[in-house]
Amino acid sequence: GAMDKLGEAERHLEYANYAEKGESVSRAIAIIEYLRASLEPGGDPKFAEQLGDLYSYMERRIFEANAQNDEQGFVEVQGLLREVEEGWSTIPAEYRG
Repeated sequence: GAMDKLGEAERHLEYANYAEKGESVSRAIAIIEYLRASLEPGGDPKFAEQLGDLYSYMERRIFEANAQNDEQGFVEVQGLLREVEEGWSTIPAEYRG
């Protein structure tokens, strides 16, 4: 969902539709915030901490990209989310929370 919202933000930036861009950015950040808040350090606290730090970085990067109308910031975070998604998909379903 966050990747989709960042894609929307990119399109709104292209057409200078800043109100819609802001809404898409807010939703993307909310989704990432939820992911960060949902982390459970049970199995590997260090991994949970590192993933939490990555999510925090993504949130900051989206804020910066939004403030500077920086399309590359949105693209960067989409790439990071894609990597997390790919990593998650390699974990067998019985081990996912």
